[in-house]
Amino acid sequence: MIVIGWFQRIMNLLNLDFNMKKQELIDKINNGCYHSLWQAEDIIPKDVPQVAEGLNLDEHRWYSTAVNVYQVEDGFVGIWGAYQSFSEMQMWEDLDVICEACEYEEYTTVSYKPKN
Repeated sequence: MIVIGWFQRIMNLLNLDFNMKKQELIDKINNGCYHSLWQAEDIIPKDVPQVAEGLNLDEHRWYSTAVNVYQVEDGFVGIWGAYQSFSEMQMWEDLDVICEACEYEEYTTVSYKPKN
């Protein structure tokens, strides 16, 4: 099919792989210059599930940072970066925050709620 061939050529040009491994994603983020989690998200294939969003939220005066976690073929990768901007006058680049990625692991926690 023409569409699939065109799509595959685009993916090859962008050097994206649907079977992404942890180190591949970590290297792409850490070797890039992404000023927000939303910019970093653009290079992640759409079939890589995001399993957590907005972890470790840290609010500053004009912006907040957080971690989004993705499940790749061989584990989890957390990406830290600018999460929200509270100023309409600033661009992501003005925040002087560059995204960083590292390996994450899943763990279970216990919580409680009122009994019905």
